[in-house]
Amino acid sequence: MEPDPSHLMKIEEIVTLLDLSDDCTIAFVRCDEPVLCDAIYREILERVRSRIHIYSLEMSEESTDLFRILEESTGSDSFSSKLEENKKIAFFVFGLDNAAKKKNTRGKSEALFLLNMMRDKFLKIRHPIIIWIDSATLDLILDEAQDFFSWRTTVFEFDLR
Repeated sequence: MEPDPSHLMKIEEIVTLLDLSDDCTIAFVRCDEPVLCDAIYREILERVRSRIHIYSLEMSEESTDLFRILEESTGSDSFSSKLEENKKIAFFVFGLDNAAKKKNTRGKSEALFLLNMMRDKFLKIRHPIIIWIDSATLDLILDEAQDFFSWRTTVFEFDLR
């Protein structure tokens, strides 16, 4: 599948955001179609490959603390070696859809609770963070993590035409 012209315009906006970000910038890519998500991801990688290293991270029901995942990644040897390449680094986070399914003792999403409560700690990351989600997860974020959502985020929405 190839992205259509409206998708390409939004992809260019994401690339511009990645190019201009010199600090912690957080954005969501909302896409419900796995084939389209893959095409968007590949297009972004192709456009930024020479100047930005995309560091892909995966969340799951067993791994719901995004800040901890990012903190562990920035402390790893592989991250340090990427810094030495003299390229910008951006984090692409996948799997929040699955991580958000795990509920805490109050019946709310553990992952979204942690996002909301620890939002100020994300400033320590100092790299753009792009979180890939579906519509159901976006709705859940708007319901359970409004403070995080309104704090420093942008949403790029992709639909099949």
